[in-house]
Amino acid sequence: MIYAVIFFTVALLVRSAYVLKAAPQFDMDNERYIFLARALSAGDFRQAVHFHYPPLLPLAIALGKLLAGNFESASRAVAVLASSLTIFPVYYIARWIFGRKTALMACSFLALRFFSLTSFYLAEQLANLLIYLGILSGLLALKKKNGRLFFVSGLIYGLGFLAKPEAEAYFLLFLIIAAAVLSWRIRTTSGEQAPKPQRFRSAALALLGLLAGYFLAAAPYLAAYHRTTGIFSFNPKARTLFILHNLYIPRYAQYSIQQDEKGFFTPAQRIYMEGDEIPLKGSPLLILWNNRDSFPKIYFRRLGLSLRHIVAGYYLQSIAPWLWPVLMLVGLWPGRTRESRLREFYLHLFALVPIFSVPLFSAEFPRFYFSMTPWFMLVMGRGVARFGEMFTRLAGKRVKTRRLAGPVLAIFSAALLGFAVRDIKSARPEKAYWDEVNYRRELAQKLKQLLPPGCRFMAELENQSLWYLAGLAPARQEILPMDELERVVIFAIQTGCKYLVFHPSIYPGRYQELNSLLEPGFSFPHLKPVFRGTSPGGNVYVIYEIDEVKCGR
Repeated sequence: MIYAVIFFTVALLVRSAYVLKAAPQFDMDNERYIFLARALSAGDFRQAVHFHYPPLLPLAIALGKLLAGNFESASRAVAVLASSLTIFPVYYIARWIFGRKTALMACSFLALRFFSLTSFYLAEQLANLLIYLGILSGLLALKKKNGRLFFVSGLIYGLGFLAKPEAEAYFLLFLIIAAAVLSWRIRTTSGEQAPKPQRFRSAALALLGLLAGYFLAAAPYLAAYHRTTGIFSFNPKARTLFILHNLYIPRYAQYSIQQDEKGFFTPAQRIYMEGDEIPLKGSPLLILWNNRDSFPKIYFRRLGLSLRHIVAGYYLQSIAPWLWPVLMLVGLWPGRTRESRLREFYLHLFALVPIFSVPLFSAEFPRFYFSMTPWFMLVMGRGVARFGEMFTRLAGKRVKTRRLAGPVLAIFSAALLGFAVRDIKSARPEKAYWDEVNYRRELAQKLKQLLPPGCRFMAELENQSLWYLAGLAPARQEILPMDELERVVIFAIQTGCKYLVFHPSIYPGRYQELNSLLEPGFSFPHLKPVFRGTSPGGNVYVIYEIDEVKCGR
C-alpha cells in the first residue's frame, strides 16, 4: 500500500505542475461539462441533464468548485485527481496478476508518462479510474466467488457509464466473462462441494447482482432519456453516433440542414447542444443487417486506420520507438502457470474493447484509445520486470538480486522523473491559442450586448465556443451548418438567429462556401454588417445582423 501511495503522490505532483505550467488548451467538450456543473450548482436540473454528456463529471466539478473557487480550475483538478488515483487499481491489478515488481514498474510508467493527457480530456480520466476499478473489483469477485463483489463491480461500471458512456462496453465484456466463468464452475465443481442446484442459484444471484449494481447507477439516466425522447436505448450516445457515422453521408452530415416535426435543425445542434434529443431514423442492428455485405470491408478499413493513428500518433511518441515494441512483446508473453495465464488473458481482453469497438463508429476517434493507457503501462512494466528476471537467471548466485531490486527501481523511476521534469520545464502556454481565446472572449461579450433577450445567434463550433465565453446557455447558439450562404441565411431565419458570426475555419474544408462573408464591403439580402475585426493571429471576424428575424421585440 505504501508504494501505491508514493506513486499516487508523485503522479499528483507531476500532473499538477504540468497543468499549472503549460495552461493547456480547453477541449470543447469540457465547456459543456462546466455548463452542466453550473446548472447543477444553481439547482437547474432541467438544463443539468444532458444525454450526450452524462452527469457524473459535472457533479464532480460542481463539488470541486467548493474547494477550487471556480469551475474551470475545478474541472482541471478533478481530471488530475482522477488520473492520479488510477494508480491504485493499476497497482493492485498488476500485483495480483503479475507480481510486486511489475506493479512497481507499471506505476512508475503511469505516474511519469502521459501526464499531459489529463489536461485535455477531462471525462476520460474519471472514466479510466472507474473502468480499472471495475476490472479490479471483477477480478476479486471471480477469485473470491463473492456475490456482493459482483454487485459492487456492476455499480462501479454503472458509475463509469455515467462518466463516459463508452465505459458500457467494458461492463458488457465483464458480464460475458462472468457468465462464462460461472457456467464453467457449475459444470466442473463436484457435487460433494455443492449440489448443482445450489451452484446454479449462486451463479444466477451473482449475475443478477452484477446487473442490479449497474442499473442502480445507470437506470435513472436511461429512464430520463426515454421520458424525454420516447426512445428506449441502453446507450443514447453510442446509438446516435453509430447511426450518424454509418447512415448519414457525407462525412460532415451532422452539420447539414434537415427538417422534422419540430422544425428545421442540424444533427450537430440536437446532439451537442440539446443532448441527443434527435429522432434519427433506423437502428444500429437494422443498419448492420441492411449493409451486411459492405460493412465488414468498411469496418476493417477503419480498424487499420485506427491502429495506425494510435500507434503512430500516440505510443510511438511515448517511449523510444525502438524500445516499446520489445517491452510490449516481452510483457505480453504468457506466464508459466495455467492460473497466471488465465488472469493475464482476463486483463488483456479489456484492452481489445477500444480496438474493436471504435471502428464500429469511425476511424477518427483516437482519443477513445486513451482507456488503454493504464493497460499499456502494465504491459511495459511487465516487460521491464521480466528483463530483470532474465538477468537474475543469467547472473545466478553471483549477484544478490533482491538487494539490487530497490536501487534499480529507484534509478529507473529517477530516470522517468527526469524526463517528466524536462517535459514540464519545456512546456509553455500556447500564446497564439490564448491570444485568440482572449480576442474571442471580447467578441463574445460584444455579441452578448447586441443580442436581445430571447434571441439566438449562429456561429461555428471551434476553439472556445462563443456561447461559453459569453456566459450564455448552449441553446442560445445555433451551430453554423455547412451549406451555401443562401440556405444558411434561410436556416438562420427559420431558427430565429438574429446574428451570424463567421471567421476562417481552423479545419481545412469546412465552410468554404461562406468565405465570401469575410470580404470587405460584402453584401447579401437580409444581412447587415455590424462588426469587423482582426484577431492577434490575423483571423478576420465578422458579425452580421439578420434583419428578417424579429425575436426579442
